[in-house]
Amino acid sequence: TMESEDLRLRNVAAVMVTATIPPFIEQGETIDVTVSSIGDATSLQGGTLLLTPLSSPDG
Repeated sequence: TMESEDLRLRNVAAVMVTATIPPFIEQGETIDVTVSSIGDATSLQGGTLLLTPLSSPDG
């Protein structure tokens, strides 16, 4: 087991991804998203976003 003080996560950020999905969009079409940092990250430039499932506010 690793102690939390021994764990160093440099260059990692928690983010929130939001999007407005237009009506009548078809599967496979691209949409614009906004990626917002949660916490004290100074930059997200050049980062890699892992697979991120999106869902509607009502589930």
